[in-house]
Amino acid sequence: ISYQLYLMVGTDGSRRMRIGDDILVGINEALLPSETRISVFENLAVYVKSSLVEQTTPTYLMLNDTASSAFAVRFSDYDLDMGDVGGNLSWSAPEDINQVTHYV
Repeated sequence: ISYQLYLMVGTDGSRRMRIGDDILVGINEALLPSETRISVFENLAVYVKSSLVEQTTPTYLMLNDTASSAFAVRFSDYDLDMGDVGGNLSWSAPEDINQVTHYV
């Protein structure tokens, strides 16, 4: 028994692209290489494969390739002690904040 990873369009598995080699049972993670082009693919799917056949219904996760960054970060240091900082930190929010849950 092993696992196989795919990028898929939709959820029925008819349009998919395999990622990497079989993953052995007991290994429960895989690296999706940087710069993997998602193109038209909407989902990341994991299929179980036996020695006879690959399962027909995978477990899948909808892909969400979004990023948001604050910009125009400003800091005015009002703490005059050497090695210490203190003051006002401000930034401008990203244009699209739909996926932003908090700033760290």
